[in-house]
Amino acid sequence: MKIGSLISVLLLIAMVGHSQKLKDISWYFSHYDTASSMNYFKVGNHILGFDSDAVYVDRKAIIKKDTATFFFLEVYLKKILIVSYYPNNQASTATGPQFRPKQKVEFISLADPKQKWLFDLKGAFNSEAIDSFNMLTGELELKRTIKGQKM
Repeated sequence: MKIGSLISVLLLIAMVGHSQKLKDISWYFSHYDTASSMNYFKVGNHILGFDSDAVYVDRKAIIKKDTATFFFLEVYLKKILIVSYYPNNQASTATGPQFRPKQKVEFISLADPKQKWLFDLKGAFNSEAIDSFNMLTGELELKRTIKGQKM
């Protein structure tokens, strides 16, 4: 019984540790401004906003929306905005951004939105696979375990 409790506590700590690194945008305080028709989120010292036309960081447009894709927004360590792009034909899929296989992913510095990195993960990874990201080198470290089927 004690071993089971210990394993449960360790699993909980691991889950909390991961959630501290990468969070869906909905985790952050938000409000809707009816005058500008914009949703605003407070992420660290930055204000992230979006409307039907664009995504803004501190009121400066950083992403223009197009009609061929949709995207999910996540934040890494309250410093990096992660934008995962998907074709519109996948919009009806109920899988959230944490579990959906990532295709084209853009990492954008919240402090300096001109610093951007683009990755094509070819659907082989999801948010849970992100281990770390180095803003200085632009290196994304992913963890992946593949288990074979016993024959």
